[in-house]
Amino acid sequence: MNTDLINRLFWIFWFATTIYTGILCGFMISHSLLLGRFFSWAVENGVSLSNFIAFRKSSDYPIYYGIYYSFLWIHFLIGIIWTLLTFLSKRERIEKIIAIIAGLSSFWVGLIFSISDIDEAEEAVMTGTADASMKQLFVAINVLTHTSFAIIYLASFILMLLIAYRNLEFKKLES
Repeated sequence: MNTDLINRLFWIFWFATTIYTGILCGFMISHSLLLGRFFSWAVENGVSLSNFIAFRKSSDYPIYYGIYYSFLWIHFLIGIIWTLLTFLSKRERIEKIIAIIAGLSSFWVGLIFSISDIDEAEEAVMTGTADASMKQLFVAINVLTHTSFAIIYLASFILMLLIAYRNLEFKKLES
């Protein structure tokens, strides 16, 4: 393959992955600081979520939820492509490590989401089908899990920017 083409694709996908990582970082920080805490507080204090459940069923909520999930899936796909391009372009070892960590951050988040059972607890609470033990699990891990996601995306975003910084520094040294 043409190394110039691979290098160009590397930077195009680096840019897209970095943008999506920043957006997802913002989503998770927002959820950790506000929305997730509100839902945990509501469940913990026995506040009925029936209005939210009705809102989910009767509004455009599925469209907005779908937009949120599309960001996750797009980030996952472009992150995989960027990680592969990192290896194909024979980048330095540190950049390959960053690609595995940051480029696949949506994979790591998805893995934690599914093995922590927050996916089941969240769905049960948000649909009004949670029993007492599921509500307790939700309150125990909701904010903690989403905060860990925010940290993963923030660290990944910083690592992505580090790649650009390193490459700019090497360009300066070569000039």
